Amino acid sequence: MNFGGVTWYDGRSPIGRGAMIEVDPQTAALRVMSAEDGCLLAEHPRSALRLEAPMGDDGWLLRLPGGEVCECPPEHDEALVRLLRPGAGARFSRRAERSLRIALVCLVAAAALVAGFFRFGVPVIASLAAERIPLEMEERLSSEAMRVLDDWVFEPSEMSAGEQAGIREEFAELAAGFPDAPPYRIEFRRSRVGPNAFALPAGLIIMTDELVELAEDRRQVHGVLAHELGHIHHRHGMRGLLQTAGNTVVFTVFLGDVSSSLALAGALPAMLIETGHSRRFEREADAYATEFALRTGLGEEALIGMLELLAREYGDGSELAWISTHPPTPERAELIRRAAPPPTRGDAR
Repeated sequence: MNFGGVTWYDGRSPIGRGAMIEVDPQTAALRVMSAEDGCLLAEHPRSALRLEAPMGDDGWLLRLPGGEVCECPPEHDEALVRLLRPGAGARFSRRAERSLRIALVCLVAAAALVAGFFRFGVPVIASLAAERIPLEMEERLSSEAMRVLDDWVFEPSEMSAGEQAGIREEFAELAAGFPDAPPYRIEFRRSRVGPNAFALPAGLIIMTDELVELAEDRRQVHGVLAHELGHIHHRHGMRGLLQTAGNTVVFTVFLGDVSSSLALAGALPAMLIETGHSRRFEREADAYATEFALRTGLGEEALIGMLELLAREYGDGSELAWISTHPPTPERAELIRRAAPPPTRGDAR
């Protein structure tokens, strides 16, 4: 059995030589002969050979021991398959290369696998990793974040020291009656972007003067603080940071050149995915705040009242960072009410 039109590479030089393949019918040994002068280039037993499915319309690649490779023209595909019997995976790969239907199915499956990894794999990995981040690193991250925020977003609080101390002391009394309250610290700032509150790693809660001014009473302020305490309890700060970093790295790797302008485009899908993660975090923080409100006597209406006040003042949250990545206000309020026990007859609420 002979095969012509083969290009042979010796595994050391990128320059190929025209060749033909001859198969000994007695021993099944394969000889590679020069197409120019017929001299022997290589000889190997059939058991040492391996077929590799090519890309596109090229023929099979015949890999020989020692790094040698024979590129075979497509007309020899069937004969080579009969002779060397490649694995099912290689045969399927070859069929997929020539079948639009199979290629589309594989593309959809690959896309679903990648989406599943971003939707479920990255959050799980980030959650496990966040539990192992040293407190010292969280404190450094929080300090650096506050330095940047103080430079670009915040100004010193204009609330009196007495009012700040009052909010801290009142919330500390509530938190003392809640066994799952993590260590925390409350800082106040005046913001250039309006009412806002958020939790940084290491238990730092930032509340703006504007949010305190917007609240109708202190109970609503305490409700926001309970929500932020939920973020600290669930370590959402570190989890969100790790998820964003993981998504961005994977996207930029897929795009190829991390140093190019495409790297910036890779960050945008990561940011959009992170919005979904943030919504899940908000629901977890709402559930924590609801339990806090019910067990400390704060009451779920303190949470709902602040949500409705923000929605009334700022619509759907498109202009307000504090609720821009949160689930819709009616949905959040409904979930909080479902978690609360129904009022009994004579209940003042």
